[in-house]
Amino acid sequence: MTARSGDIYALVTDGFTEVFDANDSELGLDPLKETIRVHASRQLSDIVGRIVDVSRGYGLQRDDQTVLLIRMA
Repeated sequence: MTARSGDIYALVTDGFTEVFDANDSELGLDPLKETIRVHASRQLSDIVGRIVDVSRGYGLQRDDQTVLLIRMA
């Protein structure tokens, strides 16, 4: 796979993916990937905010959360 201009690479810790809802169902990676895809044209800081919103809206944060987004020039 070759990196193209505009591609976004994301590194997230398990503190985002291992958020559980009231039914003990794990958030996982797919909602985070979809959030990045839907908001890819926004500033990276806005996308980070959306990722945090998705995670916190899903359930209680119990672990540290770190995210790094890189957009190819």
